[in-house]
Amino acid sequence: MIYDIAGDLKTGQKLVYWQRNQPSNKKSLTIPHGFTHSIHIEKDDAYITTADPDAIAYIHHIDLKSEEVVSSKKLELDDEEYSESSLPGNPALVFYKGYLYYAVNQVRTGADDHTVINAGKLVKIDPKTLEIVKKIPIGDENFNPDSLAVVNHQLVVLSGYSEAYVMNEQEQIQKRMFKIPKNQRSTLEQKSTLTEQITVKGNKAYIFTMYDLRNSKDDENIRGEINEFNLENGEQLSRTII
Repeated sequence: MIYDIAGDLKTGQKLVYWQRNQPSNKKSLTIPHGFTHSIHIEKDDAYITTADPDAIAYIHHIDLKSEEVVSSKKLELDDEEYSESSLPGNPALVFYKGYLYYAVNQVRTGADDHTVINAGKLVKIDPKTLEIVKKIPIGDENFNPDSLAVVNHQLVVLSGYSEAYVMNEQEQIQKRMFKIPKNQRSTLEQKSTLTEQITVKGNKAYIFTMYDLRNSKDDENIRGEINEFNLENGEQLSRTII
């Protein structure tokens, strides 16, 4: 069991963790360089990304047994490259085929000073050195990767209710549309929405889409909906109105 406590940027964030069967034996350590964005646990090792007040991103290797920060490294990201992983529960850092993968976006203005270019990427990181090995573009300007999952030997990149992208072992990326009824998709596309939260459990993703109610004629008590998807084939498993 693991959670983090946000104090202030000067003292850093505290990580607290314990074994499920030993809740009274809690361990803790301070994570340097800002607040936590994403945490991935691989046996007794934790890999944690943080960002400081200047939006400079870092990655840390934590030994959970010894309660030590083994190493920390600044992530060499380009200007305006940032993670969408501040949403609660979103796993934006995962371990896949011996490497860490981290989801980032880069929003910048084109040469005409008007065109907005949105470039979603997967950042491949060597877990031993914490160095960036390469950046893999998603290739869709309308897709903002913010959650990752490993399902059936493939890396699934999630953003919202509409579609996902799937990367195989050869780092080839293909789009996977979520199979929801046409009338539901049409209704959602006509609304102003945002992804409030994505939770991944095994091969299932639960995506909470919130409605913008400021100019809506819908029931004022309806905030949005949670759609459950099978990440292996894109099938919709359930829909819950909130």
